[in-house]
Formats: sequence, structure tokens, C-alpha cells
Amino acid sequence: MKETDYGLELLPDLQKSQALLLRKIIDFFRANDINYFLTGGSVLGSIYYQDFLPYDDDVDLGIPRKDYARLIEILKKESQIFGKDTFSNHYSLDSDFKYPAIKVFNLNYNVTSLLENDNEISHPFIDIAPIDGSPTGFFKKRAFKIKFTLLAKLYAYSMVMINPNKKSKAIYQIQHLIANILALFVKQDKQFFLKKLDNYIAKFDIDSSERSGTLLGRYGMKELVPSKDWGKGKNAQFSNIEVRIPEHPEDYITDLYGGYRTYTKEEFLEEWHIIILGKNPDLKF
Repeated sequence: MKETDYGLELLPDLQKSQALLLRKIIDFFRANDINYFLTGGSVLGSIYYQDFLPYDDDVDLGIPRKDYARLIEILKKESQIFGKDTFSNHYSLDSDFKYPAIKVFNLNYNVTSLLENDNEISHPFIDIAPIDGSPTGFFKKRAFKIKFTLLAKLYAYSMVMINPNKKSKAIYQIQHLIANILALFVKQDKQFFLKKLDNYIAKFDIDSSERSGTLLGRYGMKELVPSKDWGKGKNAQFSNIEVRIPEHPEDYITDLYGGYRTYTKEEFLEEWHIIILGKNPDLKF
């Protein structure tokens, strides 16, 4: 596909809209004493660009589990706490929601996902994931990894969350068959494995763990970094917004990614996951 097929000419305006949403979220966190960090690629963007990474459309945030649980309770009372042009969702609020972390949708823009099998119109979002700890000791760590990996796979398959763009057709068909079989077993509660996974990792507190991270993020176990990387956090800039990033961002980047390098346009486009349709004409308030 060409850049114009993805709607990338609209990306700069979408990023500005996402930055406005980020500011609202951070203002809310400050007002409610909720601790947070930028995570993943958003830390890279803050350190090396003071802005979004090139060809990035979202922001990743992490919250220590205790504050994360408090935020969910707030969302149960009001899903538009970040403004009328937003909508926040979590699996505990919506039995049809299949994602593990909180998503704050930006209703100002319409997009379609390249990771789904339908062409359903959705909206760009900001992810808010819990930061959890992990056990210490060789055998406990091995047991944790095995159980986490099993639950994560069962969750992904039961939700039919398989990316057809990344797999060969034959592999995709086999995965899809497994997913549909699993879905039959959990049809009375589609979130069965998701709840098992989330409840399991929530047991491990970041403050008493040597390694911690956003385990519900895209890299799973690879999200775990030494807890000292997070520390108490430090201020940084992101799209002219003062944000909080890990206290030792260079160590965090090295532990998570092995370091930083520049990427070609082609490499960024390989990871591109949406088609930007434009502003939402139905947004009225």
C-alpha cells in the first residue's frame, strides 16, 4: 500500500489531536493524584524527538496497579472523564470489550484497524496499562513465565486476536481454527481468559519486585525491566507537554529495546496498523 492509502497525509493533524487528549489525561491524573509514566515508544519519542516518533499515532501510558485500580473505579461512574470528545473503556466496564488495558478513544477522528478482519470504523486511542511486578527466585520466575505465557496465548486465541497481516495464510487459518474452538468453550464469558490473566499478574506488587512492567502491553514478558528503571519518575517534554517518564530512561530503553536506532520509513510502515479516514463528521456536543 502507498502512504496515501493509509491516510498518512492526515497524520500531523491527528498527532496534534492526540496531544490535546494526552494533556487532558495528564491534567486529570495530577488533579486526582494518580501516578503515571510514559512507556514504550512514547519514552523513545520524548527522549529523542520531544514528540511523537515519526509515523506514530498513539501514546502509551503506564500506571502502578494500585492507582490503575482506582482509575477503573472512577471510570465505572463516568466514561467521559477526559472530555465529551473522548470515550474510555475497559473490559470490566463492557462485556464485549476484548482488550486488556484501558483505552481512551479520541472521538475527533475516524480510523479503521489493519489488525482486524472487518472494516469497522473506530477511533484513535491512548493506551493506559497497569504496571505490575513479578516474583523473584529461579523456580518462581520460571513458573510465572509459563503461566503468564499460557494465559496470554489462551486469551489472544479465545478473542480471535490474530493479526492476519503478520502470518502466512496457512498459519493464520490454523490459528483461527484454534481460536474459534476456544471461543466455543468460553462463549458464556468471552473474557474468561482475559480476567484470569489480569487477576494473576495483579498479585505482584511493583514496590516489592526486582522487575516490573506493563505486562499487558504488546511485548508481554519482554515488558519487564528492572524496577529501578522506573524509580520515582522524572519530568520530560512530549509535544510541548510536561510529562513523566521513567527516572532512568536510557536504562529503560536499553532494557526494553536493547538501545535506540533510527528507523527507515519502510520499517515504520511495516508496523503501521490503521487507516486514517479523517475527522469524525458525527461528533456533535
